[in-house]
Amino acid sequence: MRSFLSEWKNSTNNSRFIITYQVILAVLVVIFSSCQRTETKISPAFYHWQTAFDLSEAESTYLQQLEVQKLYLKFFDVDWKSEAYPTAILQLKSEISPYEIVPTIFITNRTLLEIAPPDLPDLADKIAQKIAQILPLSDFQEVQFDCDWSGDTQQKYFELLRLLRQHFPEKKLTATIRLHQIKFFERTGIPPVDRGMLMCYNVGKIDDWKSENSILDSDIVLQYLDRFEEYPLALDVALPIFHWGLLFRDAELIQIFNNLQAEDLQDSARFQAIAKNRYEVIKSTYLNGHYLYEGDLIRLEAISEMELVRTTQLLSEQLPMQSRHIVFYHLDTTTIQQHPYEKLEVILDYF
Repeated sequence: MRSFLSEWKNSTNNSRFIITYQVILAVLVVIFSSCQRTETKISPAFYHWQTAFDLSEAESTYLQQLEVQKLYLKFFDVDWKSEAYPTAILQLKSEISPYEIVPTIFITNRTLLEIAPPDLPDLADKIAQKIAQILPLSDFQEVQFDCDWSGDTQQKYFELLRLLRQHFPEKKLTATIRLHQIKFFERTGIPPVDRGMLMCYNVGKIDDWKSENSILDSDIVLQYLDRFEEYPLALDVALPIFHWGLLFRDAELIQIFNNLQAEDLQDSARFQAIAKNRYEVIKSTYLNGHYLYEGDLIRLEAISEMELVRTTQLLSEQLPMQSRHIVFYHLDTTTIQQHPYEKLEVILDYF
């Protein structure tokens, strides 16, 4: 009897110990998770991709409602015509002081294909000088470079980034990263920058008439989401909220109409709907300053809320937990009218 009682007592004590241990462990998990959530900050930001920074009242109010503090302004493009040259140069017409400004430079891949390696230092000098002409160095802390480099241009692009770092030794250098450049990073390389911006749009074949939506397709995105833990650069994320129309002639993409929507194609004397989001030009005409021929085809592309949410869910499940900016492309009055700030708050909450 004593032995039985003794074992029961020991068993009870052991059970109490196990229960107490489990409770303590659960509390620690909750505390640790809470600390992680507290330390992880998700901040909204926007790309501005027009040649004049001239905020409308609606745009300013929209940014305030979302509590946006950071704007990535495209300062200029670097393109090639017998030599590298700046084009689409930004004009600052609105006050920038409420925002942290990130000069963003788009470099075409053909520029890197054409330029000779000995000319890269001169190009880096000119890019740095042009940035300083638009905004004094003291007015920004980060510079971003946007280029969809290829295997043929990787070495020259990465060398250009190293040269640019010498011009901005105290600034953070960031670069845009495409989904395929993460999945196959051993082949595409890691740009020599401090941080990457994952460009989660333009994932489909824009020049294929049969494509349903080249801007965003979560099924395509899903194919590239298995290597984030291995990728050595910390990542911010850029998501699309823009829409456009794509003009095809003889099965070839010849023009992009930004912000084109179905309402612009309702004249039945000139346009005929032939399928969902697809139209045929039935009478030669002008559209937004461009001449269209009878028989031309137009595909409209936009981002549905459901597709954006699904993509966001996929990304949030795969990205490492860390503070990051979620940057929406892009800021203009037409775009924000179609995406009320409450909907973007829902997207931010997933991260």
